[in-house]
Formats: sequence, structure tokens, C-alpha cells
Amino acid sequence: MSAPPELSVVPPATGELLTPDDVAKRLKLSRSFVYGEIKKGRLRAMYFGRMPRIAESDFTAYLAAAAR
Repeated sequence: MSAPPELSVVPPATGELLTPDDVAKRLKLSRSFVYGEIKKGRLRAMYFGRMPRIAESDFTAYLAAAAR
């Protein structure tokens, strides 16, 4: 028998996990804007079922990229 395929493991994010509502409040923008940024791939999110969560480090990276 052949060996099972290797699973790729994403390194864990450091810091707090934010909801789209948390991010929207910090940016003083709508929640739908945050979902749009996630959908466009500009803001990285991980899903737990249907619930997206944004790592604090990914939010910081998003802000840094937006400032350029």
C-alpha cells in the first residue's frame, strides 16, 4: 500500500482572533466592507464553519499594506 498523502499545516496565527464586526469597528467602516475585503483576498481570514475570524497579525498586515 502507498503512504497516505501529507497534510499541509498552516502555522498558527499569533494574537487575538477578531470578528468582522471587531474589524469594522476599528476601521469605522461597515461590516459589509470588511466581508468584501475578505472576499477579494485583501484581508486574510480563517473560517470556523461559516464564521470568519481575522488574526490580529493579519489585520495589522492589512493596515500596513493599505498605508502604502
